[in-house]
Amino acid sequence: MTPKCWAVFLKTCRPSQNEETEKIANQRKAFGAFYTPREIVDYMVNESLKTYLQTQWEQNVIEEKTKNLNNRASSADLFGNKKPQQLKLETSKYELKAEEKQKIEKALETLFTANADAAHLKKDEKNLLDGFLKKIKVLDPACGSGAFPMGILHKLKELREYLGFYTDPYQLKLDILSNNIYGVDIMPMATEIARLRSWLSLILEADYKPNLPQNNFGVDALPNLDFKFVCANSLIDLGLEAFIQESKGTLHEGFTKKLVTQLKELEDLRKQFFIPALASLEKEKLKNEYLQKRNEVVAAIEADSDPVLMEIAKKDTGTLLMIAKRALSFHPHGCLVLTKALMW
Repeated sequence: MTPKCWAVFLKTCRPSQNEETEKIANQRKAFGAFYTPREIVDYMVNESLKTYLQTQWEQNVIEEKTKNLNNRASSADLFGNKKPQQLKLETSKYELKAEEKQKIEKALETLFTANADAAHLKKDEKNLLDGFLKKIKVLDPACGSGAFPMGILHKLKELREYLGFYTDPYQLKLDILSNNIYGVDIMPMATEIARLRSWLSLILEADYKPNLPQNNFGVDALPNLDFKFVCANSLIDLGLEAFIQESKGTLHEGFTKKLVTQLKELEDLRKQFFIPALASLEKEKLKNEYLQKRNEVVAAIEADSDPVLMEIAKKDTGTLLMIAKRALSFHPHGCLVLTKALMW
């Protein structure tokens, strides 16, 4: 079965995965499960990436020319000694010209045509675009079976290959899955199929060696995607960012700083979990460590020994306690934590 076949399976054959929708398991509309034609997916992918690159390139030009505008060489005296620049009360900002915008737009256009080509780009422009593509973060808040994330994966791979810096398609796809793509869906089976499609897409690029069964036919271990496609309700705001802002200058600011440090530790564990080479026992150890640290954070929030925390716990939605309980109510396989930073 091809990765695309699983999308069809998800939208036509899946049973109910949610008790609340048990009675309407066969009504696809209730799940919001609709087939998105490939043409529409391609259009959304191309327009999203084109707009992103256009915006990033324009911003880069503005920053560079603004920097040059405000750092002109100071005049020198008769002996060649440069005078110190006077402090400027205002910083001038370069305004991008219409022809500069059109030039960038034209340069990008050829990367998104049927016969895409990057030969017209200079080396420094290719490096610039590759840097933009490396740092992009794409989140599909209702990913379903992963049509849009898979479209993004293939297009990012194509674009970076056009730029001429990559020769290993397997490693390139692995890097993109590791750093650039994320998905959320309320249906557990949807996230599982999105992960499966990612693995199938990746394994298609593997250097398969039929004569080496003892070495898994030359196919490397596949990455862990538990933190890449997760089961959750993306319409619910966890409220942590607002809580951190509100805590500044208050009695529980110190606790909030400690919490942010703990969440950073959880984020580091999440990154380790993606490493493909980890053995199953190591993965399980990391997962248990992750859940233990997460539960410690929740336990600290629920502690009744601190009057400040007790006051926090008495409040309704938007409090850290409610945030924690919401996080714990999510699908356990996703190992979600309390912050958007860890939900990407």
